[in-house]
Amino acid sequence: GGGDWLVLSGSVPSGVPTDIYARLLDRVRANGVHTLVDASDDALKNALPCAPDLIKPNLEELDALVGGAPRNPAGIAACARELQAAGAKDILISCGAQGAVLVPADGQALYLQATPGDAVQPVGAGDSMAAGWLYAQAQGFSAAETLRFAVASGSAAAFSAWLPNRARIQAALEKTGTPQPL
Repeated sequence: GGGDWLVLSGSVPSGVPTDIYARLLDRVRANGVHTLVDASDDALKNALPCAPDLIKPNLEELDALVGGAPRNPAGIAACARELQAAGAKDILISCGAQGAVLVPADGQALYLQATPGDAVQPVGAGDSMAAGWLYAQAQGFSAAETLRFAVASGSAAAFSAWLPNRARIQAALEKTGTPQPL
């Protein structure tokens, strides 16, 4: 139905064509399924014309797509707009310790500083950020609230030895600031 999401995440396995994500996006779009692509290189580049609802590159992945991304929030947002011109809708760029930039398909780009805390291990933080974004979308949060919840979810994962539960995300949310317009 209209509330379904397909998440295409990670690198394409060896031997699988790099347009596999694009093919999958084309197939599900006809059924009204929303799509999130968290990939890099050709898998992500090939998916852009298929209008994924959200892409979630990190700075290195953004760099590779646009041929050199600035390291400041306004410059990052400008690069994201290039990817929107290529077909992507919402773009969430994780900038590690520098925080995150959200560039909605329609609306003001937002920057949010990283949640303060000590990283225990970063594995799973990006996936948790994506999961937080999806949860916030399902709840009908505003763009700013969605960015805040996504960053808190990713931070809670980085601050934990394992994937965070709701209480850890809530604790991170209480320390997470307010997104600033760009």
